[in-house]
Amino acid sequence: MKKILTTILCVVAFSGAFAQESSSNDKPHKQFVGCATSAWFNNDADYTSMQIQPKYGYHFNSWFALGITLDYAYVSDEVKDLKTNTYGINPFIRLKHPCKESSVAPIILFADLGVNYSVAKNKEIASGNRLDDGENMYIGARPGIAYVLSNRFSIAAYFGFIGYRHSDAPATTNNGSGFTLSTNGLALGLNIHFL
Repeated sequence: MKKILTTILCVVAFSGAFAQESSSNDKPHKQFVGCATSAWFNNDADYTSMQIQPKYGYHFNSWFALGITLDYAYVSDEVKDLKTNTYGINPFIRLKHPCKESSVAPIILFADLGVNYSVAKNKEIASGNRLDDGENMYIGARPGIAYVLSNRFSIAAYFGFIGYRHSDAPATTNNGSGFTLSTNGLALGLNIHFL
């Protein structure tokens, strides 16, 4: 756990080294690449969960962007004797609202509206036997907040979900709709803006 926290702090510190004062002549960059990550380790329950989500997007204006996210997740649950590797894709529309009127606002509220499809490869931990693959899908929105370090770098945090989910994967069987705005599913990411 200490290694994960140290890594997150290093990313934030490294990003802060690039922070600079923005002038009114700064032009926002149209394209961005980024990566959001999340991790959870529960030693008492022998449970590990990690996720990485690289993304690419294009800003059409100050409130609208299109993008795509690739998704990889790993879950190991020794109580359920199950290990899962999940691979997915998520095209999205980003609606955003700068918290002040300028070319580069320091705080931006946004929601990524998208469709996600992923396949889960399942295996028993003890025996190593392969289980049936599962499919996951959602249609909905993930709210978030971004802090702009400079006209090239920003840090984003995603929390919660609003929409519909369907899953037949053994580790995450879940069919239904609703919303959650908790920080239990918090994912942090660094974005680099260019061109």
